[in-house]
Amino acid sequence: MFAGSNLTIRKRFSQIKLGREAKFGHHVGIGVVGQNPNDPASLQIGAHTIIGDRTHINCQTAISIGTHCAISWDVEILDSDMHTIVGEDGQPLPNRLPVTIEDRVWIGTRALILKGVTIGHDSIVAAGAVVTNSIPPHCICAGNPAKVIRQIQGWRH
Repeated sequence: MFAGSNLTIRKRFSQIKLGREAKFGHHVGIGVVGQNPNDPASLQIGAHTIIGDRTHINCQTAISIGTHCAISWDVEILDSDMHTIVGEDGQPLPNRLPVTIEDRVWIGTRALILKGVTIGHDSIVAAGAVVTNSIPPHCICAGNPAKVIRQIQGWRH
């Protein structure tokens, strides 16, 4: 593992598993905070994955990032709304859902990955995209909200 300066990891009621040769840029913030010992949070980052400068990962349930992923700088990955949101019927809406980023995914600068999504293997998320729904494998997505704009065979870094 390589960690740039000021890597911050906050954890409570949690499990963190880092793959071989995972790399973290400068000023990366990681929070893995479960609700209680019976409801822990889980973060997995695969081997050879790169997390860029000033990226923040906030995990309250489960975030899984595959192998050989490239996550650019200033990316936000959230598996929760960070607080309760009440629906029109007065009932709380689900505010925590797992995030899965499969193998060989490239996430561009300032992208926002929100709760409940899966980004399929060999896909690219464009800079500034806001991912609110799952993205299939072998796709490029862009926009707010992110939409698939093209199919691809794969990419290399």
